[in-house]
Amino acid sequence: MTAIQHSGVYQMIAQTAKFINRLISPDLLGWGYLSILLLSYTLVGWMLAAFQVPWWIWLVTFAVTLHLIRSGPAAIALASTWVTGVMFVAAVMKAWTPLGNSRLPYSNAQLWALGLLGIWIGAIGCVVLLAGAPQFVTRALGRPGKHVAYALVLLVVAAMAGGRLVYWR
Repeated sequence: MTAIQHSGVYQMIAQTAKFINRLISPDLLGWGYLSILLLSYTLVGWMLAAFQVPWWIWLVTFAVTLHLIRSGPAAIALASTWVTGVMFVAAVMKAWTPLGNSRLPYSNAQLWALGLLGIWIGAIGCVVLLAGAPQFVTRALGRPGKHVAYALVLLVVAAMAGGRLVYWR
């Protein structure tokens, strides 16, 4: 076992999966997990489109997501760092007048900051959700790990693209 597999996050995900598997049918749980994953990454695509991020942020987000699918919980730190970096740059661009078109609503600055915090927490939740997906999805699909990875890549890319399309309609 690697050092990452001994980490608290990996152990927490594994214990949560075991507990939930005892409560709910594995097939129903896998399909429910896929549905939640689809909705959350559709929301990620919608948010990226709503904030009109450049194309290179989309590409790096896809690359980090693919790495997260491939590596599982071992890539949570990298994905979380990417999310935090994007949120930091977004906050600086919004709040600092020389860098951007600062339209920070000073009368509602606390609400704006809480909104950014909520988006950040949701994005980190998507990262953790995707990191734990293979063990749930394997049971839903009844296929070995390689097929699960392909299905997750297809699901996430389609969901993010769908979120972008939903925003532009």
